[in-house]
Amino acid sequence: MHTHDSGDDVERTTGGDGVIVGQRLAFAAVSLTLGICSFISLLGMEKAALAIVFGVLATRGRGARPTMRLAFARLGMALGALYITLLVVLMIAFREDVIRFFEFIERFDAGR
Repeated sequence: MHTHDSGDDVERTTGGDGVIVGQRLAFAAVSLTLGICSFISLLGMEKAALAIVFGVLATRGRGARPTMRLAFARLGMALGALYITLLVVLMIAFREDVIRFFEFIERFDAGR
């Protein structure tokens, strides 16, 4: 089904599942953005997990711009998975420091 909204000059195509085709491209862009942003702050695992989730949503079905959409989605999922893997490896490698950090936080919080 094709509809044309003259207010924003955007043609919307809905598939059999009722999802706007361009939405998967948006999911891919969000996946890529979250994958990159997960490296900006310490312990940003929630952004990495969301990058993977949106990447999976973006790769489902057929739609507009499949090459760019799939590239963005795969890169976002790869960056999210890389961040989670890197974080887990570093937490294992520096587990004594991580334990001391959380003990410090507990002592700091108890001193209030």
